Amino acid sequence: MQEARTVHQEETRVDHDLVKRWAYATLVWLTLFPLGGVILSIKFHHPNFLGDLSWLSFGRLRPVHVN
Repeated sequence: MQEARTVHQEETRVDHDLVKRWAYATLVWLTLFPLGGVILSIKFHHPNFLGDLSWLSFGRLRPVHVN
């Protein structure tokens, strides 16, 4: 006689939509922070670049890029 075998399928615990959202957020942040570094480098070599915007000063951009 053959024994009836039941296939035990485990319920997946991975939320693929959540993983996609994290991946997209990672791509966004990995493009924004290096862009801040490029602006920071330009301001370091040319201090008058975007000089009239106080929130784009070297001291405020440095933590954005390093963090």
